[in-house]
Amino acid sequence: MLGVKNDLIFTSTTGSYKPKRTLQDWFKRFIAMYNLKPLTYHELRHTSATMLLANGIPLKNVAERMGHSRASTTANIYAHAIPRFDKDASNVFGEILKSCTQTENLG
Repeated sequence: MLGVKNDLIFTSTTGSYKPKRTLQDWFKRFIAMYNLKPLTYHELRHTSATMLLANGIPLKNVAERMGHSRASTTANIYAHAIPRFDKDASNVFGEILKSCTQTENLG
């Protein structure tokens, strides 16, 4: 069974289904081992999406990773968590306008 191709994310060493309880136990031990704040899978998922968006990964790609059929779903859930996007958009637009003004002054 080694090298089995499937859509599973977490598998046994043979590539087959791994029971949920095994993953939960491992995750709790991992959290304890590194003295991390207890975290649920859902919180981990939310953190992952937020960090990807905050680091410039396109919304469409994050939506696909989250399993959302529409990027608008991802935007509705996660975009509010990234207030920096609006500031970045404002800065980029300001630079575009400044560039246009400088070009006009040269002519």
